[in-house]
Amino acid sequence: MITMTESQASKNFPKIMEEISHGNIVTIFSKGKPIASVTPIPQKPDRKLAEEKLYSHMSKIKSTGIEKWTREELYARDPQ
Repeated sequence: MITMTESQASKNFPKIMEEISHGNIVTIFSKGKPIASVTPIPQKPDRKLAEEKLYSHMSKIKSTGIEKWTREELYARDPQ
């Protein structure tokens, strides 16, 4: 968390924006008391990045050698 005074905040607005863009919370004080917190808006995960991570993970998993399963095989209580 970044802290600054009210006068520092008014003089350094670009610095506040930079800190927020890096995920930091900026708390502004006036007369020694906190008067505001500026926080970044949570972003949705990037779907393309999530897919790439999934495919990367899946490519590292060893294949079972089974091409297709039947419904019964997928839901069998006693694996064979």
